[in-house]
Amino acid sequence: MDHFAVPAAFTILGATIGFILGRINQRLDARKSKNNFLRAIGIELRGLQGHLKDTKDTADEALADFKNGKSELVNFTDSYESTIFTTQFGKLADLSDERILNAVELYSDIGAAQSHRDRLSSEGMAIVQLDSGDTSRQTRVEYYFKGLEHLSVIIWIVQEKIERLLPKLPT
Repeated sequence: MDHFAVPAAFTILGATIGFILGRINQRLDARKSKNNFLRAIGIELRGLQGHLKDTKDTADEALADFKNGKSELVNFTDSYESTIFTTQFGKLADLSDERILNAVELYSDIGAAQSHRDRLSSEGMAIVQLDSGDTSRQTRVEYYFKGLEHLSVIIWIVQEKIERLLPKLPT
């Protein structure tokens, strides 16, 4: 019986220790991955701040010109790159961190701003191609500038969210 019980006990003990150490290592790796992800998101958001500011400045300038009787349409050509978030988010094991949830909401808002901006660019191109005598042109121009005003507000909200999230992220 000793020939069986002693090796079996050591095998069970070794398996238990191996399992516990494996779980500890897994948790440490998940924590490290989460911190690296959050650090990278901070870098990406700092870069996006510049792009968002440029877009907002362009929109605000066009709105000021429109209020002064000048209706130059804007064709936005930049892009809000979110490569780090897009490629790394799915690799996280634990999404319960409040900072990660805030980042998800923030990137959703950035996507909405980019989509709205792209629609405005398309609409601007369509308006430019209209005949100057087209009766719907002026109405479309007015709606375009209302949309531009909305884009400016969306970007302001996103910028505020970025400013609140960045201090919470590791550097």
